[in-house]
Amino acid sequence: MCRAWKTALVGFLAAFVSFAGWFYVQKRTAVPKFEPLPSTDKLEQPPGEPAPIQFGGMSSDERRDFLNAHYTIVGKVADLPVGVRTLYTVRGASRAAIADPGQKFEATDLITDPHLPRRRLIFAGVAGDRVFIHYEQGGFGHSYLVALFRLKSPDFAVGLWSGYRGPVKNFEEMKRLVLEDEACCKQ
Repeated sequence: MCRAWKTALVGFLAAFVSFAGWFYVQKRTAVPKFEPLPSTDKLEQPPGEPAPIQFGGMSSDERRDFLNAHYTIVGKVADLPVGVRTLYTVRGASRAAIADPGQKFEATDLITDPHLPRRRLIFAGVAGDRVFIHYEQGGFGHSYLVALFRLKSPDFAVGLWSGYRGPVKNFEEMKRLVLEDEACCKQ
């Protein structure tokens, strides 16, 4: 490479680094435009979302006791007890916020249909007043969850525990993952 080309290349790189530095400083020191936050009573609920579910905490022993029951496996949202279905109903609407296995749902954060749910049931189980559901949840990070509920009445369920586990194909595999040490994130 001749000396003139080297000098031109060094000059170009110096100009580029100078511009990049100037741009960085401009962005870092820019004062954001102040816009007041909208009042919470005017915020709209995102379509397809249920009210947040509050889950308590359960130890590994409590989860083991909870899952050591004879569960009837359920493959449709309509077969879940009313108390659990209510928790996965769009706030202010009557449609489910969780799809049945194989149905369309929003698997990513790119919303193509705001009326599709962001969750899809894989399978669930019911044993008296105990209910678990295993489902996938769309969004920025597609994830798989297990949630444990206790029915206080047929129409009222309480969230006991939820964690990111799966995907799994059957109850025994799900049970093993739920009973593992607290290595996975708790929701």
